Amino acid sequence: SFSAPQIAGLVACLWQAAPEKTNKEIIAAIRKSASQYSQPDSISGFGVPNFLHALWDLKSNVKDISSKEFVVYPNPFTNEFQIQTPQKEVQIHQIDIFQSDGKLLLSYKIDRKPGEAIRITGLENQAPGVYFLIAKTEGEDIFAKLIRQ
Repeated sequence: SFSAPQIAGLVACLWQAAPEKTNKEIIAAIRKSASQYSQPDSISGFGVPNFLHALWDLKSNVKDISSKEFVVYPNPFTNEFQIQTPQKEVQIHQIDIFQSDGKLLLSYKIDRKPGEAIRITGLENQAPGVYFLIAKTEGEDIFAKLIRQ
């Protein structure tokens, strides 16, 4: 299969970008980024890896939004969505939304108390597809994948 050399090349690039990481940390980040990470099977294994997500996991303090019990809804969305945080969690100070090619699309400064829903608008003219959200907090940044219908 041609996928094996492609994955091997991407793994080498990922390790070159994070040479301070061990082989086990590289493998764990790749598995965690895969499409079927939470439910691997005997046919597709962990699924298709997302090497950009794996790199963010290795090189920064970005954590998956699901690990913090934050809720993004609706997702998929049409023109707007909301982020709901737990009552006693850290405050979100900024939200950045990126296109799938990594280009910054929108950036919002947030001034709300923890637990208040954050409504994100201004996406009416964007094409349907995959977008990425990074919510900046004092302790760590939180990552979420968004789908616009």
